[in-house]
Amino acid sequence: MLFPIYPVYYPARQLDVYPQPVAMIQPKCPDAAIAQRINGRVQLLLLIDEYGMVNEASVAEAQPEGVFDDITVQSFRQARFVPAQKQGRHVKSRVLLRVNFLCSDSEAAAR
Repeated sequence: MLFPIYPVYYPARQLDVYPQPVAMIQPKCPDAAIAQRINGRVQLLLLIDEYGMVNEASVAEAQPEGVFDDITVQSFRQARFVPAQKQGRHVKSRVLLRVNFLCSDSEAAAR
């Protein structure tokens, strides 16, 4: 049985099941941020289709601007998700999330 494809990207508050990453997504700190011991965060808007593919990843806010944006967007555009569900069907979803970077640590990993 084929299910209709919904053209709407549902916001998180309208979903019964949130999309979940298939594997851990952990963008690396850029070398410049490690060298300068800069920490920061990126708030990212993801549009995820009913198959779990990221159709769009865009920066909603970043602190500091321009330091972590590209690496975050690249990491999430390549990610795969278990799709969101609404009323028992896989649907497109719109997710806002925050990625924190702690590059002043000795490990220099994104958290």
